[in-house]
Amino acid sequence: MKFFIEESVEEDKVIICSDSKSAIQAVVNANTMAKPNRDVLICYIKLQDILKKKKVVIQWIPAHVGISGNEIADLKAKSAVESGTLVTDMDTPYEVMIFDKVIKEIDRQGFKANRDLTGNLFVTMKKQRNIETKVYKELTRYEAKKLFRLRSHHAGVGCYKAKFLGQSEECIKCGASETIEHLMIICRESEQERREITEFFRRKKVQSSLYMLLGGFDSEEENCMIVSLVIQFLTRIARLKDI
Repeated sequence: MKFFIEESVEEDKVIICSDSKSAIQAVVNANTMAKPNRDVLICYIKLQDILKKKKVVIQWIPAHVGISGNEIADLKAKSAVESGTLVTDMDTPYEVMIFDKVIKEIDRQGFKANRDLTGNLFVTMKKQRNIETKVYKELTRYEAKKLFRLRSHHAGVGCYKAKFLGQSEECIKCGASETIEHLMIICRESEQERREITEFFRRKKVQSSLYMLLGGFDSEEENCMIVSLVIQFLTRIARLKDI
């Protein structure tokens, strides 16, 4: 990327390949960071000027995952950096065949996994899948997206924003480090808005936990009820949009 920015490249369409996902994200999101690295910021500003005249695609190439041709691309990239020679006539190594092979292997493994599910294991997994389907059917698409973010720990709480956006990780109500668990269970400043959730766990005689809060019960009815209370709670504290 540094070579491309500093050298005069005549081509109107350029693809920059990198196996560093964090480096790509840092450059792309430099304008949203509170304190971006100086070199990253310079790179971002220069790229903005280049984008006015050229079409530039920054492509992440995962390293060491068994993708055929990745080693060749990595070798060519290192060679270009060391020699300062721009490679413009390199053939793309069988991209269609590579994708076709990967897709078929994923499909084969999925089919084998379903075929091998028998007896109690099959019944258990099928039951859990049915419960999950019921829970999501009770939600709007917008609400289902928020639930998924909470479950996958990609919700917009303080710690997540601090890690990926360079913002403060402090809870806006109490100043503590805001994790999903802090927001949903711990923060004392939201106890009043959380009272229905607290009462639900008291009636069920179950210890409150993030797992149970996001639909860890054994029955469809209980999971639908607790997830509904979670959505209501986030709406009351005006955080549903942020998640």
